Formats: sequence, structure tokens, C-alpha cells
Amino acid sequence: MERIELKLESLSPVHISDWKTLSKFEYIIDGDKVRVIDFTKLMEKLDIGKIKSLERISEEYANVGRFNNEEALRELGINLNDIPIAREIKHRNLEGYLEIRQFVRMCDGVDCSYIPGSSIKGSIRTSWAFDYLTRERERLIQEIRRNKKRAWNNLNQTIFGRTPHEDVFRNVSVSDSNLIKDEELEIYVAKRYNLVRGVFQVPQCLECIRAGSKIDGITISSYESSRDGIDLHKIFQKTNEFHEKIVDFELSQNRIPEKLRNFYENLKEEFNSLREGEEMIIRIGFGTQFHSKTLWTLINEMSDRLSIGDVRWMIHKRARPRVRQFRDYPTTRLIVEMDGIYYPLGWVKLTKKESEE
Repeated sequence: MERIELKLESLSPVHISDWKTLSKFEYIIDGDKVRVIDFTKLMEKLDIGKIKSLERISEEYANVGRFNNEEALRELGINLNDIPIAREIKHRNLEGYLEIRQFVRMCDGVDCSYIPGSSIKGSIRTSWAFDYLTRERERLIQEIRRNKKRAWNNLNQTIFGRTPHEDVFRNVSVSDSNLIKDEELEIYVAKRYNLVRGVFQVPQCLECIRAGSKIDGITISSYESSRDGIDLHKIFQKTNEFHEKIVDFELSQNRIPEKLRNFYENLKEEFNSLREGEEMIIRIGFGTQFHSKTLWTLINEMSDRLSIGDVRWMIHKRARPRVRQFRDYPTTRLIVEMDGIYYPLGWVKLTKKESEE
């Protein structure tokens, strides 16, 4: 068995969701911190009358945009200092009460966040597919021209194996990270920037791993494969090539705002300084864009040799009809603004632990 231990460093805020949220009734904003209310303990302290009043106020304010939880609790005669708190998380630029999408947390009584190994493995798997199809580009173009549906349906079998038993990644496992302390998390108001209109759209409130956090416990293991096997050391090269293509794609976009371009220029320098076979940069989690989780970067490179209909079909008609130049797709970016820079979500660097010593 081949085994590589990794340390993760977040280069931008990272959000991985299990789709659980904190409603605006479930926390209190206290300075630069969000204090999550322990409702189980709170209900034990309240009499039945106050519990019913709390339910009534929750229903009345459910659809009210401007809501202040402190005022609602004071209305019930509840002393804020007596409210039991489950945990505290720092926030940045949270100016009012919004629904907060939580970072994925452990179950079975362990109330801590972690990075699922499946998020990292999915990113590596996409990189592997990109490498294979880049080498087989000419054959793929001819097959798409002949029968795009059959060509696309056969891609997964061609790259990874005809059955799950033959899948070359079947015997590659990526462990979950160590548990993440709440001190490594921060709540951000992420905004979706429309490149075509040049405006921000509806904000989303996300609990993220802070940029600059370092997390241990991630291990990639490879057992004897059912086909021709996976060389773990090749993963570094293939993963970096795919993700650097994404950076190059972003830098080629004329409509990218300057504050976002600055981030990608710095990230490009990170790629140029990577130690071969020891470090890789990947993108994981929510808000990482269509082209980070699919083969869109390759499709985009082939678009001048395929019909608009073929390209539109391959992206399942996700591009709006007015998007005629597919180099402009996708047209939005989810970003967090900090210190004059627009940070796109999900960029991390993985480093072999033995190479640090």
C-alpha cells in the first residue's frame, strides 16, 4: 500500500456544506462574534408561556428582512447574559441577521467541523479525467462530431473503467481531516458578481475555514488497483496542471474585476513556486464554479472546433441563449471581499508532510 500524509493550507475561504443552516433566530451578534444559542438548554430555562411567545415571535418575523434577535429576546423578558451559548464564531462584515449556511460538522455526538476526504478525492478525480482527455483530444472531437451523446456517455467508462469494480480510483482513498476548531472558522457575507452586468447579486452568509488556516490529518492511500493502478506521485502533477488551467482561464477573462484578477495573479505565482511532487493546489467545496468541478476548461479549449449546438449540449444548456461566446461562460463568480481583494472560494494547497521537515 502506498500512503502520503498531507497538510492543508487554505489560500482563500473554504465552505463545504451539509446544507444545514442557522436561522436568524438561532444566534446573537456580539461585536465581531456570532454566538450560537443552545436552544435545548434555553428551553429548559423558560416557562411554557415564554416558549409559546418565542414561537409566536419566530413566526411573525420569519419573513422580515430587518430583524434583531436581541430585541426579540428582550421583548420576552430574557436577559441576554443568561442565554446559554453552544459556540462562538468570528464574523466579518455581517451587518444584520441573515440565514447562515454552516460548515459541515461531525455527527454521533462530536460537534466539530472537518474536511471530508470525498471533497479532495472528487477534485483529484476531475483532474485525472482532464489529463486523459487532453491527451485524447483529437479522438474525442471526432467522436463528438459523429455522435455527441454516445461519446459523452462513454467518457466515464473510457477514463475510469467500464464497471465500478474496474474503476482505477476504486482503491484510492482520501481520509477526512482532523477536527477543525471553531477558532479556524469565520462567517463571511459572500456575494455573487455578474461579469456581464458588472454588479453584485443576492449575498449569501457562509461559515468558512479562514484563509491561511492549516489543517492536518489528511492521508491519500492507494491499494492494489483492479486495472493499471494509480501512481500517487502523478496525482500532484495532474492535479496542478488542471487547476493551473483554471487560473489561466480566469486571467484570460476581460470582464474579471481588478480585485479578483489580483488574487489570481498571486495564485499564479504560487503555482510557479510549487515543489514538484510535493505540493499541489486544488479547489474544493461550495462556490467553486462550474469549470472547477467539470471538464468545462477542456470543452472551452475545443469550442472553436465544435458547433455551438455541440458545446451547449455538453454543458446541459446551462448557458443562457444570449451567451454566444462560450469563453464568457460561466458569467458569475462567488467572492468574499477582504482587505481590498476579491477572494474566490475554495482554493487550498496540499503539502506532503515529510517534505516540511
